[in-house]
Amino acid sequence: MVGGQNHERSVRSHQVGNGFVGLDDAADVAVLIVSYNSAADLPGLFASLRREADHMRLRVILADNASTDRSVELAAAEDGVITLETGGNLGYAAGINVAASRVGEARMILVLNPDLTVRPGSIARMATRLDSTGAGIVVPRIVDSAGLTYTSLRREPTLTRALGDAFLGSSWLQRPEWLSEFVRQPSAYDTARRIDWATGAALLVSREAWQRIGPWDERFFLYSEETDFFRRIRDAGWDVWYEPEAVVEHRQGGSGSSNELIALLMINRVRYLQKHRPLTAGLHRAILIIHEELRRGDATHVQARKALWSRRRWADLPGPSGTRSTDPSDESLAQREQTSPMRADTGVRVAVSRSIVDGVGIDHVLVTRFNLPSPGPESLIRAQDGWLQNRIQLFERYTVPAVRAQTFGGRFDWIVYLDPQSPSWLRERLAPLIAEKVFTPVYRDVATWEHVVEDARATTGAAGEMLITTNLDNDDGLAIDFVQRVQMAARRGERAALYLADGLILSGDRCYLRADRENAFCSVAEPWDGAVSAWRDWHNMLGRHMPVRFERGRPGWLQVVHSRNVSNVVRGRLVDPANYVTDFPGVLDELPTPTGVALAADAVLRVPLRDGRDILRRTARSVLVRTVGKEGLDRVKSWAQRIRRPATQHATR
Repeated sequence: MVGGQNHERSVRSHQVGNGFVGLDDAADVAVLIVSYNSAADLPGLFASLRREADHMRLRVILADNASTDRSVELAAAEDGVITLETGGNLGYAAGINVAASRVGEARMILVLNPDLTVRPGSIARMATRLDSTGAGIVVPRIVDSAGLTYTSLRREPTLTRALGDAFLGSSWLQRPEWLSEFVRQPSAYDTARRIDWATGAALLVSREAWQRIGPWDERFFLYSEETDFFRRIRDAGWDVWYEPEAVVEHRQGGSGSSNELIALLMINRVRYLQKHRPLTAGLHRAILIIHEELRRGDATHVQARKALWSRRRWADLPGPSGTRSTDPSDESLAQREQTSPMRADTGVRVAVSRSIVDGVGIDHVLVTRFNLPSPGPESLIRAQDGWLQNRIQLFERYTVPAVRAQTFGGRFDWIVYLDPQSPSWLRERLAPLIAEKVFTPVYRDVATWEHVVEDARATTGAAGEMLITTNLDNDDGLAIDFVQRVQMAARRGERAALYLADGLILSGDRCYLRADRENAFCSVAEPWDGAVSAWRDWHNMLGRHMPVRFERGRPGWLQVVHSRNVSNVVRGRLVDPANYVTDFPGVLDELPTPTGVALAADAVLRVPLRDGRDILRRTARSVLVRTVGKEGLDRVKSWAQRIRRPATQHATR
């Protein structure tokens, strides 16, 4: 256990009808509870679960987020409950991930709020619905203490639904589905049906689906974490079902309420939209502002309105505190084997790079060419005075922090190729990173795709069933969830080139959003047997050798345009960097927000010019490759560099 003491309380094993199942036995359902000052509610919840345990094998795991009441004491005294202290108030999603680390052998996972009770037979009814439909998630009917059904079902957020809710509120309950995110019609709660999502008080999840999409997104401290989880389940191909015969009674308000939490609720809606609907997130935020302005008379929404107007206020909203005392990488839900510890000093996963996705062991290696000798136009650039000094600064500014910041518990390694003739000052500059095992240096005169496979095998031990290799240039960055998203895109036994299509291009203090289905941040996922790696061909030519898949979504990568680039140029459209600060921490924070005039001018005037230039460039490159081959294209680039270099030197004298 890394990062602090493991405060896990010991439990005993039990059989059906005699209590909860212990750590060493198989369970039908693992029940995950996150508590925060929940002492008043826990006895009722535990009593209702014990009734359910008379008919099913339940393992009950409670993660406590630094309660100041008797929550931990009550849970620890409850026979058979596995109690974990998280080490701080880490947030609901983080608490779920901590609890998930002790799921063990269980077919299904049930997430429950602490302030509810389960009606008899409800877990079994949800399990039956999950099995009969092949759903990824099943949610129950939620009632209050008077037995009235709570309107817990929701639709995916869209612009028209946001407009409908802003201007109509609850005044027209029977309005069309496209005009409200809320499912308010009473008849909708009477029959089992597919839904988009529901409030996260109670949800039964297929273990297979959970393994496939990975942990809950801890960037959502509270609110919208369930919206994100449901969305990822649906995007992975599973349905979500509502089962009205399964009933839980919810006291509600267990997390409390305050002006700050109302503001956090609204801002996390914006964060969700920025993650899943980046192209319309700005418009959606504007509609939310209108919604808040329409209820100016409600004093509880003053902070929410101010936060929606000013992103600077977001840092003052409630967030995690304390230090995680359980290692989220030690996740039994994912059945990880042969994993190495997460380094507390660097935050980088090192040594054996074993991660489990969809039950498959994966060895994941990032591959970077630093100053490896290479033919073609790059050799001319790298021969220029000052290239190494410039590149090491970019490497330390963008690339290293991006690798350190990866949030996923899955393991990965990083191989950096270096010229055996590298100067001593460069070796000394890199020595601390090598000592910290941030990356593995490999010195070669030349590195082919065969060498990459060989070095990946030596670095990882080839312990997994699959290999993923990812190309990472030495002057670029990654979003904090890049590794997670690539690993989740891998499919068992299948070789494919994988691309996160969306990324950012940074040029000076301007940030551009770019969609590129064959970008340089290419990955290849494949069985170890016959592996060829992401260096099998140019990043935009891997489709010659294997199927290609690309994933759309939040920006996954960052290219930096600078004076010594070989190929990076401004592409895409100008955007507000504030929308992506959480994806690239420490990189975009100080960049100015473009004016509305600048954004409009870029969209109307410059984007068409850039797009036209890109079309011409791609067409010319395609023609050259067909006529003279890749080597011929390299010769053309080298010739162009020789012409450009003297002109540049003359201009700078």
